[in-house]
Amino acid sequence: MSILKRMETTHVGGLITDQPTLAFSNFYRRQGKEYVNSSLVVQIVATGAYLFEWDSIMNTYVERMKWNVPPAAPPAIPTQVVVVAACVNASQVALALSGGIIVWLSIESNRANLELKS
Repeated sequence: MSILKRMETTHVGGLITDQPTLAFSNFYRRQGKEYVNSSLVVQIVATGAYLFEWDSIMNTYVERMKWNVPPAAPPAIPTQVVVVAACVNASQVALALSGGIIVWLSIESNRANLELKS
């Protein structure tokens, strides 16, 4: 016999909700040679990567930085470029874009900012 529980859903403000989330993870802050917990999270959607910080006073996420997929596709790619897959670790985001493009983003040490690495 299976018992199903109805889960309560809670709306958390500040996050991207008008498109599917491909990846969502907390980020850590670097302290010396170690990573420590932080209030930072990254959300990946088809149009880009968003870095948020939890504001416990406002009880919501606040956008700190975003990286958008370039709006114009290169001439060799006839369709709009979007994120099709993503992988997140403690301080980096790897994005696979349509058309075979790979983008690597890294959080700057002790700052709420994503930096494009090439």
